[in-house]
Amino acid sequence: MKIIAKILVNALVAILGSQMIDHRTGKRLGKVLAFSWRGRIRCIGLWQELPLRPAFETTKNLRYWEQSIVFSSPEEVDFPNVRDR
Repeated sequence: MKIIAKILVNALVAILGSQMIDHRTGKRLGKVLAFSWRGRIRCIGLWQELPLRPAFETTKNLRYWEQSIVFSSPEEVDFPNVRDR
């Protein structure tokens, strides 16, 4: 039963999903169905190792009634290796 449900959800994402693009790098992440459910943003169909960080897109005019949500992957940590000292 789980396999059939997974196949149906993947088919639904392939038909109705939209392309998810990393806002920081411009890299295509894949097709997803993104929607709000109980105060959280749900992204179905995206399989990747790194988590996505939602943020509001910056605009020239400050408009609170219309804001776009963008997604980006977190930056890689660039701390120096202190064990070499």
